[in-house]
Amino acid sequence: MEKHDRHFPRAGSNAANARGNPNQVSGKPLFKAAQTGATRPLYPIYLHPLVAFGLIWLVVCFLYALRLSELIMYPASEVLRFDEALLAAAFAGSALAYIIPHRLFMPVRWRLVGSARSVALLDRRLSLWFKIWCIVTVVEIIYSRGIPTVWLFTGNAKTYMDFGIPTIHGFMNSLLQAICLVRLGMGIRFGRKKDFLYPAWAVVWSMIVITRQLMMVFLLEVVVVYCTYRQIRVKRVLGALLGVLCLVYVFGVVGDLRTGAEQFRAFAQPTSAYPDWLPSGFLWFYMYLSTPINNLLYTFHTTQPLYDWRFPNTLSELLPTVLRKMFVSADTLAARNGDLITDVFNVSTAFAGPFEDFGLIGVLFSSFMMNILGGLYWRKHTFRDRLCYAVLCQCLLLTVFFNHFVLLPVITQLIWIYIFFYRTEGDVSIPVILPQELPTLDEA
Repeated sequence: MEKHDRHFPRAGSNAANARGNPNQVSGKPLFKAAQTGATRPLYPIYLHPLVAFGLIWLVVCFLYALRLSELIMYPASEVLRFDEALLAAAFAGSALAYIIPHRLFMPVRWRLVGSARSVALLDRRLSLWFKIWCIVTVVEIIYSRGIPTVWLFTGNAKTYMDFGIPTIHGFMNSLLQAICLVRLGMGIRFGRKKDFLYPAWAVVWSMIVITRQLMMVFLLEVVVVYCTYRQIRVKRVLGALLGVLCLVYVFGVVGDLRTGAEQFRAFAQPTSAYPDWLPSGFLWFYMYLSTPINNLLYTFHTTQPLYDWRFPNTLSELLPTVLRKMFVSADTLAARNGDLITDVFNVSTAFAGPFEDFGLIGVLFSSFMMNILGGLYWRKHTFRDRLCYAVLCQCLLLTVFFNHFVLLPVITQLIWIYIFFYRTEGDVSIPVILPQELPTLDEA
């Protein structure tokens, strides 16, 4: 809660030490921030929900206009018109998020608890939940009789889709990502190097189970958290660009292992304008970024919307697998990605379901609501809420692929984060607040 920090002495200051540093246990600092002051969140404009959402959709429009695949069917002007309507709805949602009074969604509450105790409690909870994840994952390996990487190299007919216990596996993926995201934030904010081992494990695990979606979701969240607490200088920009190139290369390598390079090239049907000297990862990224909007436009031309206010195609993903099969018809489940130009590229952006449910109005309403939610969390300042925003920002960026706002294994990260932070301070960097030092509502 950056706005309120000016009312309190920074951790490690003379004023704080005069009444006993709350960030010390037995005279030793619990984390480096106890001596230097915890890093406060930054608010770079490129992470604003409207800016992030708008930029990724303009990039898709640009890539589509290049027409580097024979599968690209529609003129770029049609994509541009769709982008304009989508961003207009996003702007309206973001504007409404700023109109809502701050105290309606973030009341001023102060907990009389020390920062050291809060961080220690959070640390114990994360350790406990990670042990639970390890135990359940071992059970899943036994249940699946192996792991996808071993199946791949031994020629087993099983794929990554066969790994894990239905319903439970999605929650375990969500739990791992939430644990590693909070650990990353603690590592960056409090200078605890051991915490960086957890996000590294999340990336390694996504490669072990050959789940690129899991890797892509987590890496985007890592970038958002990093940019929230670290200023981006020229050296870091160059490092980030190098990291993106490495990610593209790894993405292509993993894709080639799963599908085969030549087979994928036959599916992608690149035109003569495509530069053949580029690594296969670039073709993977181009096709993955351009074909979803291609499929969405195809759905616009071929599908009659249901005009059902319950939004069954959109909201069915919020149900666990077992319940979804019980309460949602097979026809609805089969059509949730819309009509496809080819079954090889079976993604139709985040807006195929809303279109099937309520036409263009459903699409614009979804864009509107996504940006309201993103805008509200953008305005929150606590450590917990900045981590939640990283999840939501990732959801906004990946609307060009999927609707992660209603995808249970992704959006439940928010629930896990709230569980981890239950009965801790909203911002664990605030020193102990004595009753006489509590600010009044007007002062806050």
